[in-house]
Amino acid sequence: MLALAWQCLTGRYAASEFTDREKAEWPPHPDRVFQALVASWGERGENLEERRALEWLERLGPPSIAAPEPEDRPIPVKTYVPPNDLEASERERLNEKYADKLLGLLPQERKRKDRHFPYVRVGDSILALVWEGAVAGEYREALSRITAEVNRIGHSSSIVRCWVDDKAPSVTFRPSDSMEEGTIVLRVPEPGRLDALVETFRRAQDSGAYIPPPTARQIKYKPVIEPKAVGQGGFSDHLIMFAQTGGDLFTLLQTLDLVNAFRSTLIPFAESVGPIARSLVSGHESGGEALKRNHVAFIPLAFSGYQHADGHVLGMALALPSDLSVMEEEAVYAALASAMDNDGGFSLTLGGKGIMRLEPPVDRPSARSLRTETWVRTSKVWHTVTPIVLDRMAKKGMGDLADWVADEIVTACVHRGLPRPMSVKISPIPFLAGTFPCYHRRASPLNENREIAGLTFPPLIRKNGCANWMFHARIEFADLVRGPLLLGAGRYKGYGLCMPESTTAMGVR
Repeated sequence: MLALAWQCLTGRYAASEFTDREKAEWPPHPDRVFQALVASWGERGENLEERRALEWLERLGPPSIAAPEPEDRPIPVKTYVPPNDLEASERERLNEKYADKLLGLLPQERKRKDRHFPYVRVGDSILALVWEGAVAGEYREALSRITAEVNRIGHSSSIVRCWVDDKAPSVTFRPSDSMEEGTIVLRVPEPGRLDALVETFRRAQDSGAYIPPPTARQIKYKPVIEPKAVGQGGFSDHLIMFAQTGGDLFTLLQTLDLVNAFRSTLIPFAESVGPIARSLVSGHESGGEALKRNHVAFIPLAFSGYQHADGHVLGMALALPSDLSVMEEEAVYAALASAMDNDGGFSLTLGGKGIMRLEPPVDRPSARSLRTETWVRTSKVWHTVTPIVLDRMAKKGMGDLADWVADEIVTACVHRGLPRPMSVKISPIPFLAGTFPCYHRRASPLNENREIAGLTFPPLIRKNGCANWMFHARIEFADLVRGPLLLGAGRYKGYGLCMPESTTAMGVR
């Protein structure tokens, strides 16, 4: 995570709304912050290293915004101010009529214009632009130098202190692809914005007149609404993301192979860190017994849930249990750090099936499936990307198996601490674009004697040699549920991964 944070030293943020000069701007537009960074860079002497950092920043894409509700929004008082002093070129000064214009500077002749200086009271709140999937890396030091000398954001009365942080207050606004209720339009930087601002500044210097900066790109944002109570299924919303940077092409059908390769790579290093790290990564006690508490889940990140998605894997992620202590979480991170090679990544070997190179994403990923917010946002409706593996088998002679399967998924949700679903629809065929069927000859009597057409998810095999039943599902809750949502007996091995419908609107079948 990369956060550019600031605090208003006067306890208030002053800036006029773009479309209404009598209203205070809220939340702060990301481009306004970027312009403040550019101004700081220019005043520092236009250092080349710092310029590269700003160019990298403008390529990250629209950030999320942490801007909690202001303490107060005072009604701006109308103020009368004199206009700017008269200016003229050398040619105008030689014109005899220009002397008559100067009479307008006399107190009795000088006009007054009404102005408003709107602001909001923010107190000691920390505000921030947040790129949730970005790591500053080599640009961090340059960005820190620039932000350290930013003294205002917005009006000149908005005095701030600004810094680079790896943590941020809770995000309150995120970029949106649809015009939903409460959506607002904000200005954001984009590639080329730095050059446009510099060029405008140069032209203004040459002409000796003020030239306003060019209008920035505008996109839609929507507020992040925190519900009264949100179930989360026992996993933290801080996913540890890795993008595939090399190797062979894999699809969701190789989920088990990818998970097993990742686990096998990490377990020896976790063991060297200590028994806590090993049990959390492997899911087993030191004696080999299954761990009876939540442990690390391995998640395939694939191109799924969107129009034209094909289900190829873009990376992997680790989901940590939400009840980990600080010491336990540090043990997992220590295992990851130990396992990384000199290039800062992993090379997963899947035998004769190929190799996958994984590295932490440095910039904000362009692929949505590699963004944490894709999986952790709130929704009432969730669809499986990988099928849910049932915890038990149905008894012989049972009546409606479809209802029984749906009830089992409801029970799995409740056991995970989630609200009881309003409805559960099941099918061997996925509800999302970009994933695959899950039926096979022995997996379920619902598909008995059915010829297999096309590729399907391989089953999880029980100790007795039987294949666990598994199904795709569409789960609807009465209340909002926050991800990551992993359900069923295969939740630690990449199965039972669900995607919120708000993310998948274009890819639902």
